[in-house]
Amino acid sequence: MLNVAIVVDPVYGERLEELSANVPVWVVATPVNEDACRRIWQGRSIADHRSPGSITAFKIYSEAGNRRAHLLDVIPAIEKHYGSWKVAPPVPSDPEDKYLHLSDGFGVDVVGLDLTDDLKDSLKGFGFLSFAPTGVGFQAWIVRERDAA
Repeated sequence: MLNVAIVVDPVYGERLEELSANVPVWVVATPVNEDACRRIWQGRSIADHRSPGSITAFKIYSEAGNRRAHLLDVIPAIEKHYGSWKVAPPVPSDPEDKYLHLSDGFGVDVVGLDLTDDLKDSLKGFGFLSFAPTGVGFQAWIVRERDAA
């Protein structure tokens, strides 16, 4: 199951409407994407930004054009909005459950960025352990490793 789409393509624009029909979308805030967001927002009234049809534009804090950095920069915000305090099994990097984490099976559809080994290694730090390429990027899922019983 895919829970959210993350668009790092700076000129994705009008394609946002179709993509957001099935999942909430987080899109990098560039002039082209923000123009499309404003047009779509005027025609929709969605109360919960976690619902299909919603679009959230996120600001760029890393170097403009660095799609990899944009993706890695937004994942903590995704955790904050979609995460849980208690995930099973506990996250090894947070054994005391001090932070929100995405639950087992949480899936993202990344648009506008190819999956490299380096990026895959970075995403594993967030718990993404299952990956599949797509024609426009890739999909990744959280897999919480369980201790063998």
